[in-house]
Amino acid sequence: MLGPMTTEILVQICYDGQGRCCGTQVLFNVLGGAFAGCHRALVERGFATRARGYLLVHNHPSGRALPSSQDIGATRAIVAVSGAVGFEVGDHLIVAGRDAVSMRRLGALRARPRHTGDK
Repeated sequence: MLGPMTTEILVQICYDGQGRCCGTQVLFNVLGGAFAGCHRALVERGFATRARGYLLVHNHPSGRALPSSQDIGATRAIVAVSGAVGFEVGDHLIVAGRDAVSMRRLGALRARPRHTGDK
């Protein structure tokens, strides 16, 4: 039997236009830097599987499933990058023990609006 996970991992579940799973990917040790550098891997897998979008799931070894401010900021950046190339991010779930939190339900999945300046 495996013991508790002490490393955060990110799982990407790609889906097609009918909502069927068309690929998955597990990224290890990406969350310490708030998903730094994983945007490209997520988008590449989306293209490779001809996905319409993807779900993201990551664990919190701390036992608290609530997203940190870094989780929210990184997720919004992923939503923006993914959307710019035609992918939707259906949800980002955080799991800890038997708990799970949907960032979509919390309203934290929206990309940050771009500042256009005053004219």
